[in-house]
Amino acid sequence: MLNKVLKTLEYDKIRAQLAERAQCCTGRELAAELLPSFEKEAVTSALALTAEAETIFIRTGRSPAEDFPDMRPCLKRIHAAYYLTPTELLGVA
Repeated sequence: MLNKVLKTLEYDKIRAQLAERAQCCTGRELAAELLPSFEKEAVTSALALTAEAETIFIRTGRSPAEDFPDMRPCLKRIHAAYYLTPTELLGVA
């Protein structure tokens, strides 16, 4: 049933447009996998995060995720070697 509704609404196209507008690679991946939520708490939380991001955008004129670096390579290094180089630390800051 849900798949039929999503197909009728062309949800895959909506997701693709959202992913295209994402500011970072993590956001693009999350957008590409996004599914509707039916739990009230999850919807309320997502709406609150959206409102917060909108407020930041209106106040600053920039996305709160703009120029946000992909942290996954650094996290893998930390997990494997338990340290980062000074350059990597500056990139995280």
